[in-house]
Amino acid sequence: MEQILAIVESIPAGRVTTYGSIADVVEGATARSVGHALRTDGHAVPWWRVVTASGRPAPGAEHAAYERFLEEKTPVDTADDGTYSVDVAAAIWHIPSSPSLSAGRSGAVRAEDETGGATSTRTRQTRERQEMIEPRLGGRCTR
Repeated sequence: MEQILAIVESIPAGRVTTYGSIADVVEGATARSVGHALRTDGHAVPWWRVVTASGRPAPGAEHAAYERFLEEKTPVDTADDGTYSVDVAAAIWHIPSSPSLSAGRSGAVRAEDETGGATSTRTRQTRERQEMIEPRLGGRCTR
C-alpha cells in the first residue's frame, strides 16, 4: 500500500500513469488492488493522475478529475457526447526503475530479463510457471 501511494505521489503534474503500470512494479499488486488502495487511502495523493489504460479516471470521480486535469494542463480528448479521456500517449509517465520504486512489499526488486531490461515480478512469475508446466505438457505450452 505504501509503495503504491509513493508511486502516485511521484507522478508529475500534467502527467498520468495507469493502474496496470503501477501493478506491474509493485509485487503482488493487481490493477484492481491499486484502485482499491487509492479509493481507501489515496485522498492525500494525486489520485486523479492514475487512469485506466484507455485514459478514463476512476468511476464516480470523473468531474473532480477533469477539473484537476484542466488545472494541470493534462492533455484530454473530449468526445461529442461530453465524455472525455486523457490522451495517454501524450501524458504517460513511466515509472522509474529505481530500487525505491521497484521494490515490492516483500522487498523484492524487479529482475532483469535476458536483454538486461527490467521485468515486472508478474512477468517473471509467469515465465517461472510456464517453465514448471511445460515439461509436464511435453513442450506443448502455447503461451
